[in-house]
Amino acid sequence: MQQINFYRQRVAINVLAKDIANAKAIYEAAEGHAVIGVLSAQFATVEEGVPEVKRWMAEVPSISVGLGAGDPAQYYKAAMIAA
Repeated sequence: MQQINFYRQRVAINVLAKDIANAKAIYEAAEGHAVIGVLSAQFATVEEGVPEVKRWMAEVPSISVGLGAGDPAQYYKAAMIAA
């Protein structure tokens, strides 16, 4: 299970990243007080999303999987990728 590194035990930012390099740069700039967002909508299938999110998690310790474009139809894909 991931642990969020809260700043002063109170706050962390949640920021979307375009790729792993960008995710690492954001996480480092926030001194680890960030959760990096990945959108489920960028993957055609759950099977495509799961290994990609695992790659991100190998590089950045806090990843958040979101719907993408606020589309409620993405809920299942987001939940399955995040699981």
